[in-house]
Amino acid sequence: MEFSKATLSRAPWSYSMANLAHNCPFAFHRKYVLRERPTAPERIEGKIGSIVHSILEWCVMGMTVDQAFEKSLEVYDMLYEVEIAVQNFRVPVTEFIKGLERWKKAHNVVQVFPEKKLGLTKDFKTTDYRNKKGDCLIRGIIDLTLLTGNKRAVIIDHKTGAKKTLDTYDHQVGVYSLMVDALASGLRGVRTAIHYVGANRNRKGSRTEWQPEYPVEVVRSRFREDITQWLNKAAESAESTTDPKSGWMCGWCGYQPVCPLKK
Repeated sequence: MEFSKATLSRAPWSYSMANLAHNCPFAFHRKYVLRERPTAPERIEGKIGSIVHSILEWCVMGMTVDQAFEKSLEVYDMLYEVEIAVQNFRVPVTEFIKGLERWKKAHNVVQVFPEKKLGLTKDFKTTDYRNKKGDCLIRGIIDLTLLTGNKRAVIIDHKTGAKKTLDTYDHQVGVYSLMVDALASGLRGVRTAIHYVGANRNRKGSRTEWQPEYPVEVVRSRFREDITQWLNKAAESAESTTDPKSGWMCGWCGYQPVCPLKK
């Protein structure tokens, strides 16, 4: 399967861009075609999520948890309610960093990439994230990537919202798996995990839900086909209509004030 002309013409894509085209062509048109700024104020949950992601990144890069939370106060202009909400993540952040260090030692992790920016060409090769070459088909920022000494990759995506079923993120982790495969030469397998930062622990005492490891051959065959089809359908949706669709994303949409469904 090849990428359609419509898909290529709208590049570079991102997971969130394609997901929006699938879920609401109206919001997609406003954001990516008309380039309009959102007219609704940012939700507090989005602000909290951005700050917690930064804290986790700083901790992975070597800061202590205390240092990272202190830095967040310096970097971000937080309202009191945001500051209190962010502080509530201190325990789960601490537990994640401790668990990460144990996991790295147990699995011989040789490289760690926090917040890695990656771009892919239509041939699934790495390219500049900023699309300076003009050949970037899809790009993304992966929260955390770990490469082990036996040529396996682990991709961890942090979520600060409510838990969802793992298949909700199939396309997101599919894109990230293709990116990491292009990044790391000689890779044998890829495994992904969703880290629900503020959720209750699961039965294993963890806030991280793991997906099976996939051999690199599966990534290069099934994952490529799935993502190609998914992007083509996103482009088709964006080409065919600019009508709004009602769904779970409505509560997060920055274009609610101008949405015909809300009038």
